[in-house]
This record gives sequence, structure tokens and C-alpha cells, in this order.
Amino acid sequence: EVIFDGAMYHMWYAGGLVFHQSDIGYATSTDGVTWHKHPAKPVLLRGAPGEWDVGHIQPGAVLWDGATYHMWYGGCVSGDLGPCQTGYATSPDGVNWVKYASNPVLTVGDAGTWDSLVALVTAVVAEGEGFRYWYWGGATTSSFAIGYASSTDGKWPEPVFWPRTRGWDRFMVAFPMVVQDGGVYRMWYSGGPGVC
Repeated sequence: EVIFDGAMYHMWYAGGLVFHQSDIGYATSTDGVTWHKHPAKPVLLRGAPGEWDVGHIQPGAVLWDGATYHMWYGGCVSGDLGPCQTGYATSPDGVNWVKYASNPVLTVGDAGTWDSLVALVTAVVAEGEGFRYWYWGGATTSSFAIGYASSTDGKWPEPVFWPRTRGWDRFMVAFPMVVQDGGVYRMWYSGGPGVC
């Protein structure tokens, strides 16, 4: 996840020494090309044994409100095998993070629902006193759709964006990125054969 504050680019990224055991690092850049990793690495650690995010964590979306960084991050119990859910953390400086005590904030759906294995937020838009979230979810590790939730209404029961019946994104759609442009929401997403 990268944000620009008018003078500096800030990036949070997943990294680790072992595949599927990642924590979140932080780097800055003045030009978006040359990056400097922060010496406090990682800046956000996966959970302890028995917690919902013990397998690995990855940044999903970060917002800066002028005083606090807000991060929604994905966490899995065991690698990418799920369940993979979304947590929330805050920081005054982008380095020292405090996880929300009631994580995860976006959980997988009940057994048999379309997002019963994965529910990972990657796009957040602040609106009024609340937030709008777009997340990718699925009931298997090979087929994903895009869902929507808000901090005031919760999750919509069905995906808001499914894979098409044919074409390059006919098997999965995931990793939505959304911006509000006046009265229109614009989404960029990944699509493909269904294996992440």
C-alpha cells in the first residue's frame, strides 16, 4: 500500500524470511522510485500462536486523516489456506502501530457463503463519519469475487462484482482499489485464472 502526503511517499509491504509467514514493513521515498526501508522492521507483526493472524499479515489499505494513520490489513491463520480475515490498526507516525482490540473487523462469512474462507479489505474510502470498504473474498483458494461493506451497515450478503462468464477475468476478480471521483466510484482490480 502506498500513499503520498504531498511531500513523501509512504509504503507498507509484506515481507518475511519464510514463505507464507510475513509481517509488515515500512519504507519512504521522495520520488516513488528510490525507497528507504525504515530501520524498525517489521513495523507490524503477525499474531501470537492461537490468534486469528498468526500465519501471516499483509497491508490492505491505509488512510491518513492528518493526525493518525489507519490501516486495514489481512491476516491468515495458516499461510493462504485460511481463514483469512481483515484487521485494523492505528499509528501516529506510520511506524508504531496499535492493533484494534476487537480484531478482526471484517470476518469471513458463515459456512456455505461466498466469502466463508477469505475476506480481505484492499480499498477504503472515508465518507462522513464512516468508511466504505471493498474486499475480495471466496469460499475456496481458487475463486474470488469482490464484496462491499460499510462501517455503518456491515457486509452486503452477496458480492458486488463477480468474475465474468468469459474473458481474461472469468475465473476470479480480487484486490480491488477504489477512489471516489466526485459522485463516481472508480475501481481497479486484478483478474485471472483463480490461483493467487
